[in-house]
Amino acid sequence: MCDRKRLEDMPDFLTIEEAGKILRLGRNASYSAAARGDFLTIRIGRRLIVPKQGLIKLMSGQDNS
Repeated sequence: MCDRKRLEDMPDFLTIEEAGKILRLGRNASYSAAARGDFLTIRIGRRLIVPKQGLIKLMSGQDNS
């Protein structure tokens, strides 16, 4: 059985690891990309989350600003 999920079925906010899996990045590469600002993240306390809509815009080539 495949453990892939459709992006549409995922929650509105993803972890860095979940966003990285969608982008086919490893854990360290995902955190490095987030630190560089390659995709939109929101910090809540010590936690970073990735809005699904920002990830969709990134993958469609739209600006995340």
